[in-house]
Amino acid sequence: MTRSTADRGRPSRALGADHGGAGGTPEIRHRLLFEEGRWTASGSFLDADGKTHPASGETAVVHGADGWMLDGVLNVHIEPPQSFRNTYRIGPFDSAGCASWTSVNAFFGPLEGHFVVTGETILSVFRSVDGRCRGVEALRLEANGSYAARGAFFVDGQRLSSWTMILVADIEPRKGSGNGKGG
Repeated sequence: MTRSTADRGRPSRALGADHGGAGGTPEIRHRLLFEEGRWTASGSFLDADGKTHPASGETAVVHGADGWMLDGVLNVHIEPPQSFRNTYRIGPFDSAGCASWTSVNAFFGPLEGHFVVTGETILSVFRSVDGRCRGVEALRLEANGSYAARGAFFVDGQRLSSWTMILVADIEPRKGSGNGKGG
């Protein structure tokens, strides 16, 4: 069965309550990733020394003819300020709510990972191509439409950083974007 370009990233109804016992329902409608738009983020960043710093950022999601892209920047408010930018190329979501992604990180090189939609949460697990770096992030859809993001990044088996952020949509999605129903 071939999926249309508009349906390329949209999980099928198979992601409902029957999806691996995840407890999701077909009524859950994810906007992040599945609809084009901009998101702003605010929260905190925990560094390798265990110090917490305020953080902010923004993410843009674009659906193009050659695939989906997510361009994001995380700004850590310390002296001197630090910024981390990643541009993700996201493959199509399958009927189980999984998609592969790739990115090139200025500090750690090529990264590869997977997004998995499970209920109200989008999980991202990733690693560097050389295997030195690993990470995880959970993006939980909140009742007000924002996402609570929690993540951690490890290098050589040691936690380098972790973060707690809230992502809020800046603008309404463009017409024709996917609806992100999933469970």
